[in-house]
Amino acid sequence: MAKVLIVGCGGIAGRHAGVVKGIDGIELVGVMDVDEERAKGFADKHGAAPYTDLEKALDDAKPSSVVICTPRTVREGPVGVVAERGVPALIEKPPCDKMSTGRRVQEIINKHGLVHSIGFMHRYNPAVDHVRERIEGQTVSLINITIRTPLAMSGLWKTKPAIYSVEKSGGIVGEVGIHYIDLVRLLSGSEVVEVSGLGTAQVLELDDAITTYDTAAWTMGMENGVVANIAQSWASAGWAATVEIMTDKGSACCGLMGGRSRAWGEIDGEKFEFEADNNAEHVALHAAFLKAVETGDMTKVRSPFADALATFEAAAKVNECLYEATAELG
Repeated sequence: MAKVLIVGCGGIAGRHAGVVKGIDGIELVGVMDVDEERAKGFADKHGAAPYTDLEKALDDAKPSSVVICTPRTVREGPVGVVAERGVPALIEKPPCDKMSTGRRVQEIINKHGLVHSIGFMHRYNPAVDHVRERIEGQTVSLINITIRTPLAMSGLWKTKPAIYSVEKSGGIVGEVGIHYIDLVRLLSGSEVVEVSGLGTAQVLELDDAITTYDTAAWTMGMENGVVANIAQSWASAGWAATVEIMTDKGSACCGLMGGRSRAWGEIDGEKFEFEADNNAEHVALHAAFLKAVETGDMTKVRSPFADALATFEAAAKVNECLYEATAELG
């Protein structure tokens, strides 16, 4: 029986706990958080042992892997501890809070040969896979992505203020937009070389605590000539994301979030449709990582740290464009 320890008991940790508990042959043996009350509450809910110290959690629970769900500002420490012990780690996105930290974490991973994965789950989405198969071998010219969420109107800023701070989370780009910057890199097969964009504060009043725009759009020029447009609003009802890819043979779309994943379009005059459970991407993410843990072979891991760091750097350049400066590139 494989044993998993979750490190950091914030909101996203619940999603990982649910997925882990739903996979046969896997046991959630422990959860760790520096906040004792939060660790106990999370442990009681998910039937695992609570810890407030990572070293003790590793000693007592003896996990075969860990899932690191700490804030992006707390990456180097936990990764260093588990790498030193050779315990594989699935690390939530983004990989770091700034490039200098990311480069140090990469050095740790390289030094210890750590089996790992970064949680860019859309790379494992069945609808995205279906579209990639449909457009294989074609010339992609344009990618348009629209994202809507109600984060500006939810009142969540009162209980989870870090989400609304560019410095702490990356704001509208670092929290949600980074997933779609990552998708652009995946779908285009190329790297970002140019960025332009703008943002506005329609609902959230900017102050010392709230530093992110709630509506933003940016264009990315890719090295291979693909142009990608991403438009995102936090001042919208519900959660949805639509990805449109235009090629020399037609167009293909993905609908993500909202419980179901969809793909549709027309390539070479042939229309297609596809639908899957949106949770499948999280299951596939964990399955690929756990296979790497079992075999030591990371070839099925679609987002290793070095690749995720390239996505982070691209997102940081978007933030630099929107806010004129960002510590993320430091």
